[in-house]
Amino acid sequence: LFYVTAGLLVRKTERPRFELRQALDGRTLLAAIHEFSPRLPWYVYIVTQAVAHAFVMWLFARHLARIEGVHEHPSAKAVAASS
Repeated sequence: LFYVTAGLLVRKTERPRFELRQALDGRTLLAAIHEFSPRLPWYVYIVTQAVAHAFVMWLFARHLARIEGVHEHPSAKAVAASS
């Protein structure tokens, strides 16, 4: 859990935070942003900052896919060996 403590494009809310969680024996990564409110008007945010956020998450997913074989979860090896 990472708290958003500063930024030019963040409106001050109660406790904006970015969360990463592993699920399904580490085979799935969940990413969530909680209580984030953009400083930009919504119609501007949708076509600018939201697009940038989606692109960064796409790059992160691509990075994880590339390193998947390098850091394979032990349970995945056990499943592959039993098949």
